Amino acid sequence: MVKFMQIDAVVFDLDHTLVIDHHLELDVLRTFMQSNHLKNASDSELLSALQSFRTGKEPMEKALGTLFKRLGAPKSKELVGQWRSAVLKEAPRRIEVLPGASEVLLALKKRGTPMGIFTNGWHDLQAIKVAALKWDGIYVVSEAIDAWKPAKIAFERALLLLNFNPATTLYVGDAPEADVVGAKNAGMLAAWLNCEKHNYPPGLLKPDLTLNRLQDLLELLPESD
Repeated sequence: MVKFMQIDAVVFDLDHTLVIDHHLELDVLRTFMQSNHLKNASDSELLSALQSFRTGKEPMEKALGTLFKRLGAPKSKELVGQWRSAVLKEAPRRIEVLPGASEVLLALKKRGTPMGIFTNGWHDLQAIKVAALKWDGIYVVSEAIDAWKPAKIAFERALLLLNFNPATTLYVGDAPEADVVGAKNAGMLAAWLNCEKHNYPPGLLKPDLTLNRLQDLLELLPESD
C-alpha cells in the first residue's frame, strides 16, 4: 500500500506514541487531595475532570477548580496552581521514552524527512515530555493553538504552523478516534500505532497504515533520494 502513497513529511502524536508518563496527572491528583484533606473521590470522577481539559472541553482552571470546590476546598483556584506545580516537579521522574522512539526520530532526521509533533495537552507539561525525547524540531500543543484533537481545525492549525501539505503528510498515533479519524478528516494520511494488537474499532475511518512497532515505520517509508 505504501508504494502508492506519496509521503513527504511525518507528524507524531506524543503520549503513548513517543512517551508515557505513567498516570502522572492522576497520581499527583490523588496525593494532592490527601495532603490538602479534601473529600474522597473515585478515580472515575478524577479522570473525568482531567479528561475535560485534556480534550479541550473546559480550561484546566475550570475543570479542576470545579472538582476541588466540590471536594470541599475553600480556595480552589489557588489549589489548581499548586497542583500544576506539583505535576511539573514530578514529571521528569515519571516520563519514559517509549522503545523505538529515539531510534525512529534519529533515523528519519538523518534521512532528511520533515517531521513534527502535534499533541493534546497543556504546554508546560508537554514541553517536558518533548525535552525527554531530545527533540529539536517543531512541536505543537493543543493548548497553544486553542484547538484539540480530533477536531479538524486542530490538525489544520498544526499543519499551518508546521508548513506541511496535508495530502502528503503522515500522522502517526495510537488513538483511533483522536489520531486516525482526526487526521483523516483533515485530509492527512494516518498510521495507527497498535503495539498491543487491539482490534480497530468498527465504524471509524480506517488508517492508511497499521504499525505494530514504531520501528516498522522505517521499513515502510522509502529512503530519501
